[in-house]
Amino acid sequence: MTQKAKANDQINDRPMRSKTIYLGIFLVTLYTGIGMHIQKTGKRQASFPDKIMERLDVDQDKKLVREEVSKAPRGKLAEDFDVLDTNSDEFIDIEELKRYLSATGKKRKEQR
Repeated sequence: MTQKAKANDQINDRPMRSKTIYLGIFLVTLYTGIGMHIQKTGKRQASFPDKIMERLDVDQDKKLVREEVSKAPRGKLAEDFDVLDTNSDEFIDIEELKRYLSATGKKRKEQR
């Protein structure tokens, strides 16, 4: 390989190095921000099942009853209440909700 070809390769490699450096800086900044948020608030962002529970659990007892689930906007949880309530205690707890969402493939994308 000639010196001119080597020089061209080095010049062509610079944009890739810059992108890699910028990506690294971005990731460090992102993770630092997330870490600071966790330290500041003392908690991580709620998961999708936790958010569903929070929205539907009117009396904040960490259990969903049929009446609370029937008020869900889409109604699928109300239709499947007996399937969700695996221990037949007439409540849906967070673990039952997580198992249902996992089994039916209804995992929320992290950011919509």
